[in-house]
Amino acid sequence: MPGLKVSHLSFSYGKKPALLDLSFFLKPGTITMLLGPNGAGKTTLIKCLAGLFTFSGDVTLNDVDLKKVKGKERGKLVTYIPQSHEKEDFSVFETVLLGRIPYLSFGHQPEDYHLVVNILEKMGLSSLSERRFSSLSGGEQQKVVLARSFAQSPSLILFDEPTSNLDLKNQIEALNLLQSNVRESQAVALVSMHDLSLSVNKGDYFLFLDQEGELTCLDKKNLSSEVLSRIYRIPLSLKNEDGTYYVFPKGGNL
Repeated sequence: MPGLKVSHLSFSYGKKPALLDLSFFLKPGTITMLLGPNGAGKTTLIKCLAGLFTFSGDVTLNDVDLKKVKGKERGKLVTYIPQSHEKEDFSVFETVLLGRIPYLSFGHQPEDYHLVVNILEKMGLSSLSERRFSSLSGGEQQKVVLARSFAQSPSLILFDEPTSNLDLKNQIEALNLLQSNVRESQAVALVSMHDLSLSVNKGDYFLFLDQEGELTCLDKKNLSSEVLSRIYRIPLSLKNEDGTYYVFPKGGNL
């Protein structure tokens, strides 16, 4: 069955449980926002799915057992974008071309270069192709890292705090680019976020992890002030005005 299926996933740091018996299913062509308070285990879950942590339970992607897929074959299926990026000294074009490494046998092929050119053009990055990655602004770097992940042609995109340290314009642009790619490629995207209003507007589905490790899976129509207030342990209001969602403390006291 197409999609990401997680069954009874558990993980501990030594003897300290971090994730306990989590199960959920994510549909292709959708963005699922992973939300919850600090310390709930969002980054830990992302790293488990990225293959960085050894966990118990089962994870399948389009009926492929991800625990059995390693190296380049895994790189063709899964891309992981962490909160911070290495200050690479490659050009933008070379940085995006790195996304094709899982497909290399005897060096890059013409189709690899054509794919990168198309991605840069589609994302409005062509004018930066010869710039050094380290010379770019934070927003530009985030878009280039996204472009590199798209060059992998993954079926699963794991994105940890994509909007941290970005201004609002770049936050929205990064999520719009992700949304467009996910729709076109029919990939599954799981995005860890803190900004509730931005998440509700850009996400299709929502996974909430609370401090007790309880997982709540919802689509947009089932979101409510009550659910958000329970998870975040403060009174919150969710408003929908002409299709735009707003989340704020009840009473308007920020």
